[in-house]
Amino acid sequence: MTMASNAYKVNNNTELQIVKILISGFTGSLKGWWDSYVTPEEKEIILNAKKTHIKKEIHLYYLI
Repeated sequence: MTMASNAYKVNNNTELQIVKILISGFTGSLKGWWDSYVTPEEKEIILNAKKTHIKKEIHLYYLI
């Protein structure tokens, strides 16, 4: 999905447009989950979700 998302971004689609395009392509179990299990309220939450950045120290460098 990342490759498709990046391709849609290059064509100046908004994030919401990209999400709706990706959702329209759901098939199989994912489509059944989206259509039957996820409530309209949960769909709204998912569609309006925003990414947050949390600064964390990375201790991996101390292990190397």
